[in-house]
Amino acid sequence: MASKSKEAYKDFSKGSDVVAQWKVPLRDKTHIVAFEHGAMLTGRRVVFVDGDVVVRKEFVFNLLGTESFRIGDTKCAVLIDPGEHGWTFKYTLIVNKKPLETFLKDNGLMTKTWLPMIKGQPRRVVLEKSDITIYVDGKKVETVAEFMDSDDEDGSESHTGTWQNFMIDDSACCKIKVYSSQDRFKGMLYDLYVHDKLVPVATRDKILETERPS
Repeated sequence: MASKSKEAYKDFSKGSDVVAQWKVPLRDKTHIVAFEHGAMLTGRRVVFVDGDVVVRKEFVFNLLGTESFRIGDTKCAVLIDPGEHGWTFKYTLIVNKKPLETFLKDNGLMTKTWLPMIKGQPRRVVLEKSDITIYVDGKKVETVAEFMDSDDEDGSESHTGTWQNFMIDDSACCKIKVYSSQDRFKGMLYDLYVHDKLVPVATRDKILETERPS
């Protein structure tokens, strides 16, 4: 990566050739992707991920096209298409072969994300619903499953499901309750507890919150 990539990214906030910016929530964190396009002079293309340059092309004569890159093991691409008027362009971010908005919607259906504070530090817990795999800050964690017949203290309702027990930093006792809503429209439900305290599911806006790289 170019050593001056951070400076180049800062220039964007002051007005440079960066024409688009997106936030991409993945298992480890929310990443910032920015795209620089010197369309009028050189066709220059630069892709930044969290302030670092991952693609740099100084002279590109074809002003349309695709720039592919990765964020970790996630495949991404910036599509450059003609805009609606004259010398204008439309920029689309593709994540895992899907436009970003579609990726966000699908990801919201297939995963649950929590942002608990552990020892004063924000952590990211992501549950993959399809196989009940749990990630903490992007790393898969080992879990111990316990079957559950009923979990209501007053015994008013019977729920079937499991507790998925795991640790964060060998000090925070965590568990995710996976159980049936008994409603075919709602399907399965998922609750995270840290030291037996319920942690609210992170909203989309909260998940997308991130600091600009420094």
